[in-house]
Amino acid sequence: MKPIPAGTITYAVMSKAEGTRKTISAGLAWGIEKNSGYGVVAEAYGKMDEATTKEKLRNRINEMAKIRGIELSEVKYRIETLDVPVDSYGCVVAALIYLP
Repeated sequence: MKPIPAGTITYAVMSKAEGTRKTISAGLAWGIEKNSGYGVVAEAYGKMDEATTKEKLRNRINEMAKIRGIELSEVKYRIETLDVPVDSYGCVVAALIYLP
């Protein structure tokens, strides 16, 4: 984590899920290629639990690496999950910010 000064223009990858009366989840996975430092980011969101979201993210980022012919050194995850109560509305957001 790094501080971002107020007013800084940034680029972001965001995953958002919203809904009622269900478990909702939004997540990101990111990894860096072992040799070049090239990075990839995957997102997943919807009416699912944390384990399902992580499985989707794992599959997506591995597919992205395979298509690019790269090997990732480490994959990290950020997943936000919420059990939305009956008669309520919920939203979860996961974001990865690129610093200039």
